[in-house]
Amino acid sequence: MLKYILTLTLLMGLCISVSAQNTQIDEALNRIFKDGTELFDKAQYRAAQVKFRQYITASKNPAEEFYIQATFYASVCALYLEQSDFEVRVNNFIADYPTHPKAQQAYYYLGSYYFDKGDYEEALKNFAYTNLESVQDDWDIEAAFKIGYTYFVLDNYLRAKNYLMLVANTTHKRAPAAYYYSGYIAYNEGNNDQALRYLENS
Repeated sequence: MLKYILTLTLLMGLCISVSAQNTQIDEALNRIFKDGTELFDKAQYRAAQVKFRQYITASKNPAEEFYIQATFYASVCALYLEQSDFEVRVNNFIADYPTHPKAQQAYYYLGSYYFDKGDYEEALKNFAYTNLESVQDDWDIEAAFKIGYTYFVLDNYLRAKNYLMLVANTTHKRAPAAYYYSGYIAYNEGNNDQALRYLENS
C-alpha cells in the first residue's frame, strides 16, 4: 500500500512538473508573439520579423492560430522591408491558409504595395480577392478607397463608384477625396446635379 501511495505521489508530482513547464513555455511563446505584434504596430518591421520567426521556430505547429498569424506577420514584414522574396512569402501564406481571414488581408497588403508603387493593374489583381461589401473600421475604409481609386485610374468607373461611395458616406479623412472622384464619375456619366453635390462635399 505504501509503495502504491509513493508511486501515485511521484506520478502526480511529475504531472504537475510537466504541466508547469508547459505553462512556462506557453507564456514565453505568448510573450514573443505579443512583442512581435507590438513592434509591427510601431512599424519596426525588422525587429518584428525576428520575433515572429522566433515564434514559428519554437512553436512548430502550423495548425496553431498564433503560428498562422506569426507566419502572416512575418511575410508582411518581408513586404514592408522589400525583401527579395516577399511576394513568394505572402503568396505561400495565402496558399497554405486560403480560408483563413488573414489570407484576404495578405491580398490587400500585396495590392497596397503595388498601389503605392503606381502599378494599378498589379494592385487590382490582388485587390480582386478582397471581399469588401461594407466598411466597419479604418482598415476597411482605407481598403475601399484604394480599391475604388484603382478602378478609377483603370477607367472602370462603375466598380470605382461602388467602393468610393462606401468611403464617401463616412467621416474618414479619405471621404472628401472619395466624393471628388465620385463627382468626376457622375459628371462623366452626365449626372451633373449629382456631380455638383459630390464635388461640394470634396
